[in-house]
Amino acid sequence: ANDFVEDSDNLMSISWLLQFCELFKNEVKSIKDERILAVLKYINKNYGENNSVEFYAKMCGVSADRFAHLFKNAVGVSPHKYIMDIRIRQAKYLLEFSDLNVNEVASAVGMEDAFYFSRVFKKYTGVSPQKYKG
Repeated sequence: ANDFVEDSDNLMSISWLLQFCELFKNEVKSIKDERILAVLKYINKNYGENNSVEFYAKMCGVSADRFAHLFKNAVGVSPHKYIMDIRIRQAKYLLEFSDLNVNEVASAVGMEDAFYFSRVFKKYTGVSPQKYKG
């Protein structure tokens, strides 16, 4: 069981690093607001947490509405969509390159309800997680 946890942690770390590099290569160049950059770094490292917009707004010292506005202007999508994009990208990676089953992948990306995860995954990718895994 420990090997599974260590392998899973290693996959998560590698995947997070790849996502982090991708984020900063493509998106950060145009983002000037240091508060939003700090939130992006946090989200990319902790995307499995189920934090509210209010949580991120407090990180920036602004209201939830103001944060959502600043985030969307800087990143191009809402905070929720951004987090879901990361989760789905991570789930695709885990389904493709790990031995985790769909329930384990759902949990690994912060979605404890595997049925909900499957619905969201299919909405984003056009196929179920089971079919994606092959």
